[in-house]
Amino acid sequence: MKKQIIQIVFKLLSQLSSLLSQLSLPLSQISSLLSQLSLPLSQISSLPFQLSFPRKRESPEKTSKFKPNQLIICWVVFLFSCQNNSNIHLTSRSEKIPAEERQALLPNDLFIAVADKKNEEELKQILEKKGHYLFTVNDEGDTALGTAIQFHNLKGALFLAGQLSPEHYLHQNSKGEGYVYLAAQKAYINLIQLLANRFYESQSELFTDYEFSDLDMKTKSGERALHTAKNYATAEALEYEYWRGTLEFPYRKFQFLQNNKGQTFLHTAVRGQNSDLLRWGVRENCLSKQEWEQKAQYKKFLSYIWRGLQFYGGAVKLDWDNLINTTDNQQLSPLNQSAKNLFLEGIQILSTCQWLDYLSKDEKGNTALQNLLLTLDPLKPKQDKDIKLAFNLLMEGQTRLTWALKSDHINSVNQEGNSSLHISAELADPFFYNQLKKYGSEEQTNAEGKTAKEIFQSQRLLLEQSYQ
Repeated sequence: MKKQIIQIVFKLLSQLSSLLSQLSLPLSQISSLLSQLSLPLSQISSLPFQLSFPRKRESPEKTSKFKPNQLIICWVVFLFSCQNNSNIHLTSRSEKIPAEERQALLPNDLFIAVADKKNEEELKQILEKKGHYLFTVNDEGDTALGTAIQFHNLKGALFLAGQLSPEHYLHQNSKGEGYVYLAAQKAYINLIQLLANRFYESQSELFTDYEFSDLDMKTKSGERALHTAKNYATAEALEYEYWRGTLEFPYRKFQFLQNNKGQTFLHTAVRGQNSDLLRWGVRENCLSKQEWEQKAQYKKFLSYIWRGLQFYGGAVKLDWDNLINTTDNQQLSPLNQSAKNLFLEGIQILSTCQWLDYLSKDEKGNTALQNLLLTLDPLKPKQDKDIKLAFNLLMEGQTRLTWALKSDHINSVNQEGNSSLHISAELADPFFYNQLKKYGSEEQTNAEGKTAKEIFQSQRLLLEQSYQ
């Protein structure tokens, strides 16, 4: 019996949700929707008297505080108040936009309809009278389809995409954003697949080679859909479409595409703190620690070859490690950018990659470890546990297939001659300095001729005086 009551309550709540979603209707018209309820109003109003039922005696601690009768009564009162108050009006999504901005973004009825998430039938009625509205653009260069995507209206976007011929899928707004790019932002995989399938079929009919890059056009900032993909599943869908393209060989090269700042999708995933996309990138391009150990003998043999090449021929880069360690125009690798942005989860994700280069430096000569230390508040007496975890991952991280020792990493200096130990010496929390001095040189001098030990001692003295 209690289960039936709960089902009735949730059914009423779902009908309330459906009612409120029709925001363009004044509440004076909502009373006409009461007839759509699966239960007659008279039955609903009598429910409080019908829902009483005998229960076993329970201790006060176990007595449920759930009172479905009160919830149903509130629901009915709300409906009657709506019916009797014709002055109340629920504001639609489009009406919430300031008038000037609304005219710029929603220039006609079709734009307003997709913004308000009108159903397919209402969109059809508009297009029957004004079919050219499909090709109208607003002040930002977006069509109704682009607006539907940006207003989180997937159903409307799928309908409008079906009304357009595939050659119109190549439209870009004033920022150079195409439909695939916008759909990737919202993880609208169904829409990406619809656009790709229809474009693929149209190319086949014309006996033309299908290339997904024709749909996945560069924006004015040089980005493609993968740069902005919302999650793992969206990246997988994009990878499949590039694989299906006849001229996209090798198809995985689309992961190496860079924007105008020289950033791959790994950089933009770090910038947006998109952990899901970052995990996908690491899984696609790295060996895990477990996989590394399983292939230990093979990797040991390979490491000797690579070390020999480095010793006799200078720095050697292999293709598989290029993406994970690719640097942007500021010489920031994804790991270094994670440290600089204090994206601690990003450091943890990237640290699982066995091809990771912990020695990579930015344009100022800082490694990821140095950048992490530089971003910390020097006056904070005790740093958070998550920061210390990220610090340990960077300190203990080993760059595979190189001669580099841990001491080489710790003693690596930036353009100012400061090593990680020098930087940590200026922090109020002594944890970092005490850990690093186990492997680094305390007597190494920076550009000012100061050792890390001297900086640490003078900093301790200043802190002690400030506490007195």
